Amino acid sequence: MVVAKFETGAGYIGRLDQGQDITAGFRTICRENSIVCGWISASAFLRCPVVSRLSPDGTETKVQLDGTHFLPTITGSISRNDTQIALRLNVEVNGTEAGSRVAGLLEGGEVLFCEFMITTCGEVSLVRDMGGRFKPWVQIQAAGPTGSATGTLEPLPPRPVPVAMHAPAADDEASELNILEMKAGDYVDHPKFGVCRISADPVEDRISIRLNTGKQVDLSLGIMKVLEPRMVGGRRVFRLEIRRRNS
Repeated sequence: MVVAKFETGAGYIGRLDQGQDITAGFRTICRENSIVCGWISASAFLRCPVVSRLSPDGTETKVQLDGTHFLPTITGSISRNDTQIALRLNVEVNGTEAGSRVAGLLEGGEVLFCEFMITTCGEVSLVRDMGGRFKPWVQIQAAGPTGSATGTLEPLPPRPVPVAMHAPAADDEASELNILEMKAGDYVDHPKFGVCRISADPVEDRISIRLNTGKQVDLSLGIMKVLEPRMVGGRRVFRLEIRRRNS
């Protein structure tokens, strides 16, 4: 059993922007406000949602649903997986066949409409098993020297000053957060090369992309602005802009 009592916390209420990926949007909010423990409640219209479900034999499978779907109830937790934010958004969605339902963890989807509330605990963080998306919390860690918790206590990274959700992050900070969201299989929209697939996870500020000609190209993102991903045809696409030099 893993149980923590907390006395302090905060609440956030808001909406996500149309066109962005729903899980990327929630992770951005968590990073900008240093949220490592909390609960999300939301309702959304999503285009091409992706859901991970657990099969009876214990294997995990991803299902992408075509078209637009209404998800009236999205609930789930915010915790930590090593140094990453772990989101577990539980949903049940109409399947592609009449009367069928797909239940599992929401992995992504293009936001057409999404309103949410986040309740946080400022005293502890819950750490999730790294073995898979459906693994449980395994540990409670104190979020500060005065926090109380059971299990191994380790200091968390310094907590930045919370950023109001309606206030955009500075270009450099926002770009770095978006780079952290990138992974192999996503796409970039490059001003010269067009839409290209990311062939390997980013290493610091460098990524490898495959051009439409089949050629492999390494990009340095330090000279570029990386914008929030948008879902296009079921694919996450990060638009890149060349940074303007200061005159």
